[in-house]
Amino acid sequence: MSDEEIPEAAECQRLVENFVEITDTNEAVAQCFLQDNHWELERSLEQFFGSAQLESDSKPLARKSSPVPDESPGAKHLKLESAQDEARSSLSLPELIKSSKLTDKRPSHFRFLTWNLDGMEPKCLKIRIKAAAKVIEKEGYDIVFLQEVTEETQKYLETLLPQYVFISANSDGAPYYCITLLKIFCVYQDSYKVLPFTNSVMGRNILQVYAHIGEIKLLLMNVHLESTKEFSTQRIVQLKECFKIANEINDANIIFAGDLNLRDKELAEAGGLPEKFFDAWNACGCKKRVPVYMGLFKKFKSSNAVKVSAKMSL
Repeated sequence: MSDEEIPEAAECQRLVENFVEITDTNEAVAQCFLQDNHWELERSLEQFFGSAQLESDSKPLARKSSPVPDESPGAKHLKLESAQDEARSSLSLPELIKSSKLTDKRPSHFRFLTWNLDGMEPKCLKIRIKAAAKVIEKEGYDIVFLQEVTEETQKYLETLLPQYVFISANSDGAPYYCITLLKIFCVYQDSYKVLPFTNSVMGRNILQVYAHIGEIKLLLMNVHLESTKEFSTQRIVQLKECFKIANEINDANIIFAGDLNLRDKELAEAGGLPEKFFDAWNACGCKKRVPVYMGLFKKFKSSNAVKVSAKMSL
C-alpha cells in the first residue's frame, strides 16, 4: 500500500477506535489487522472474528495464574495461529537463511528497539505479544531490549522469533524481568551477566550483555529502574550505578536503554549525561522529550563504525 492510499491520520484513528470497541482488544491489535487489510474495517473484522470460528487441534498458551481456558475471540485467533508458530520455531538455521529471515553478511548499520511489554497486564496479553513479535520481525530489528517479560511470554516469543538469541535476566522467580534479543548471524553474544540493584524493592537489575558486530564491540545495558514517583531516590541511585559501570568501560560502544521511569529533574540530580554519551532520542531528531524511555549511546573510537537507527517504543 502506497502512502497515497493510506487514510488521513484522523480517519486511521477512527478506524482503530471502532475496531477496539467492537473486538474488545487494543490499538496495537487493531493496527495490525487494519494494516494487513489496507485499512478496510469490515475486512479486518471478518478476518478477526472469522478466524476464530475455524477448528484447530493446536493447544493455546496456558496461563499459569488460572486453569480456565481463555475463550475470547482474540485468544481463539491466536490458538489458530499457534500451529504456524510451532512450524516456524522448528526451522533450522539453513532454512531460516533460505527464507530470508537471516543473513550471514555483516551489516553496515543495525536497528535497535526498546519496549516495555506490560507483561503483568492480563488483558489481551497473547494478542499484544503476538503483535509485538510481528513488529519486531517486520521492522527487522537487530538488537531488542524488552522489559516486563514473564516466563510465559518469553516462551511464546521464542516460538514466534526463532531468528533471535534470547538472553534473560530472570532470577529468583521474579514475576517479570528484562530480556535482550540479538539477531542470529548479525549480532554475536560474547558473554552476559545480571547485576542486581542493591537498593531495589522491586527485584530490578541490570542485564549486561557483551556482544559484537564484525569488529565492533558492544556493551548492551538493558534496565528497568524502580517505578513510581515515591521511589525517586532509589531510581537516582540506580541510574548513578549504571553510569558508573558505563564510565569504567573504554573498549566497547555502549547502548544503555530500557524503561527508566525517569523524570528530567532526576537525570539532573544524577549529574546529567556522562562524558561521551549522547541521547539517541534527541539524536534521531525527536524534539519532544519522553523521559520514561531513554536510549543512551557511548561512542568508542573505531575504524569500522556502524550506523544505528533507534526506536523508543511506548
